[in-house]
Amino acid sequence: DDVVFSPSGDTAYAVGSGIGFRMSTDGGQTFTATTPVSMQTRNHIAVSRSSPNILYFAHHSSAIGINVYKSTDAGATFNQIATGTNFNGGQAWYDFYMYVNPFDPDYAYVGSVDIWRTTNGGTNFQNITNGYAGGNVHVDQQNLDFHPTDPNQMFCSNDGGVWRSSDRGTTWINLNASLTLTQFYRITSDPSNYQHLLGGTQDNGTQRTTGSVNWAAAFGGDGGDVCFQSQDNTRILGETQNNGVQRSLNGGNNWLPATTGLTGSAAWVGPIVSHPDSADIFYTARQQVFKTTNAGASWFPISSGTGGTIREMDISRTNARAMYVTSGGQVYRSTDGGSTFSIASTGLPTRTITSIHVHPDSENVVLVTYSGFGAGKVFRTTNSGTNWQNISGNLPDTPTNDALIYYPGFSTSTYLVATDVGVFISNNYGTSWTELADGLPNTVAIHFDYNLAGNKLRIATHGRGVYETSIVTGVINYSDNRPSDFKLLQNYPNPFNPTTNITFQIVDDGLVSLRVYDMLGREVATLVNERQKPGTYTATWDSRGLSSGVYYYRLRAGVHEETKKMLLLR
Repeated sequence: DDVVFSPSGDTAYAVGSGIGFRMSTDGGQTFTATTPVSMQTRNHIAVSRSSPNILYFAHHSSAIGINVYKSTDAGATFNQIATGTNFNGGQAWYDFYMYVNPFDPDYAYVGSVDIWRTTNGGTNFQNITNGYAGGNVHVDQQNLDFHPTDPNQMFCSNDGGVWRSSDRGTTWINLNASLTLTQFYRITSDPSNYQHLLGGTQDNGTQRTTGSVNWAAAFGGDGGDVCFQSQDNTRILGETQNNGVQRSLNGGNNWLPATTGLTGSAAWVGPIVSHPDSADIFYTARQQVFKTTNAGASWFPISSGTGGTIREMDISRTNARAMYVTSGGQVYRSTDGGSTFSIASTGLPTRTITSIHVHPDSENVVLVTYSGFGAGKVFRTTNSGTNWQNISGNLPDTPTNDALIYYPGFSTSTYLVATDVGVFISNNYGTSWTELADGLPNTVAIHFDYNLAGNKLRIATHGRGVYETSIVTGVINYSDNRPSDFKLLQNYPNPFNPTTNITFQIVDDGLVSLRVYDMLGREVATLVNERQKPGTYTATWDSRGLSSGVYYYRLRAGVHEETKKMLLLR
């Protein structure tokens, strides 16, 4: 759980529920196990830089909460301090640390929901942030550090961002004004207004924007899923943690609780989906699927055949009687509108499923994604779950949080996945994947939204806000049939602003390049530069940042080459 070194670097301490308490006196080359203090579920240790013989140790378990100990003999022995203090460690499996001021060993800090400080070497600790009692520091503490030369200045980070103190934690200044740090769980856009977005966030409620980069709170709590009704986009459902459904009947301006009839335990983020072609009908799920026919005013259970708490759910757009839900590692399928479900998990692993998506024009094609590590991140069925194929290809071994079947009004071969290390795209139904990193920070990508009317792809991240692009970078393969000849078609639309599509045919397997040049012959964009199989492809070019004028695009494939011109009009 934690490793710290003494100021000299020769002594190191390692603590953890699996390894116990270990100490090294040779700079970490070897460690010796000792038992000066017991280990619990989570354990943290801090050594004083100014007085290396003084150490603080804190551990947590659900049975005992957080206990703090102090050593004055370099870790040989520890004594419990501040006995009886309730450090509010109910979720210390998530937010928990132990630090000591490097200049003054009497100042030590425990982070949990709030920050607790001792100024007298541990005789007592006091809550110095009080996030739920009027304090200005956000709750759920994650880390803390000290200025290298100023003993009074320190920084803390939590689920709400970064704060600074110039008086050892007595007062704090918010440093988040210019930072993008929101931890989103879900986002969705208004089908009739691509600039109108809502997103559920961790600790910061459900946020809303109508085009500004500055989002405003719609309602509080931990946010979750949000869903626009397919037939009337002014009717919206959202939720607080554990499926605490809220509803708006005026486009998101006002919200009221909408949990009447909902029973049973729910996932932290419960699923909410709209009926694809019937007004006022939504579905949500706890240990059963629930249905509303009055936009959330009341709910009633409709399902049987599932087990456990339902976490993910999707409904076919082409056949509303086809519905899929997940619980743990199981997929269940209904063919009667959610009344009865049967297991459809043949060939799937038993890890936690993080998303499920039905193809927009086929109830038989479904994608699921998985958390955790090990083989298999993305699976696809083409026969309604009778069996599944692993299409993870060359994806990195990291948790995968969501998938998107790219459907700009017609079927394509393009899938996207959101992972803990970014976004990846496949243009061949998942056979191979490449990173879609342009403009994205190094953060957890958590959830997609694609707005067809505005041609906007959004990705919500868990810690860096929301990002968008007007196109899906890459090439769509519309047909694997071998064309009769090599061909480069005229772009469409033409003239265009700002995007246009370029379709071409490849007759042989080999390296293909498609590049765009200005009037002076300077290359301004590379749309394709990869090995491709015979087929018909379409690439989309986004010309934002370039001036009006004539541009040329050149296709090369083996011995074949062709160039055409197009007109950009701003």
